Amino acid sequence: MTTSTAPTVRATLIAALGARPGLDGVTVTHFWQGDADTQEAIYLGNTTLENEYPVIRSGRKPREETYRIQLHIRSLKPTDWGPTAEVRAFEMIAEVEDLIAEDPAIGLSGTFPTLRLLITDATVEPVLLDPGGIGAQATLTIEARNRLS
Repeated sequence: MTTSTAPTVRATLIAALGARPGLDGVTVTHFWQGDADTQEAIYLGNTTLENEYPVIRSGRKPREETYRIQLHIRSLKPTDWGPTAEVRAFEMIAEVEDLIAEDPAIGLSGTFPTLRLLITDATVEPVLLDPGGIGAQATLTIEARNRLS
């Protein structure tokens, strides 16, 4: 029995996004890189897990796991005071949307046949840069559902 598919899904999500041509030049990683962060980055945030047990019995039980993965997108344009950073953030959001729309199991259906991902919400906000310019940061919530036995 698998404890959770979350670690595998997180790793596969990062690998799949890193391979997308529309994200060429974007740093795609598991964690924020801090000062090493590039002008455009995608990285994972928190994962919140919930389990539902349809059967009550002793020992390991089949269950429905649902979890939400935060995915952060940053587009920083230090010389721009216009909409360029925001437009680019939405382009990167579209790449994530397309990845999940094209294959809601992100290539893991052979390993986890019941796995399905969907984007449940997104927030985009401006980021003022020091000494000037503007950037945009987006946070997407990707929900995963899977049946474990």
